Amino acid sequence: MRIARKKTDESRRAQRTAVRMRLRVECRLDEFLMERDRR
Repeated sequence: MRIARKKTDESRRAQRTAVRMRLRVECRLDEFLMERDRR
């Protein structure tokens, strides 16, 4: 039971990091599009 909980914790952490990375990528994309529109 303890091992299973640890596994879910690791997967949850991985999911959180994936979400954070996706958010960062979207932010960068928005900035890039804004810069392109400015020209």
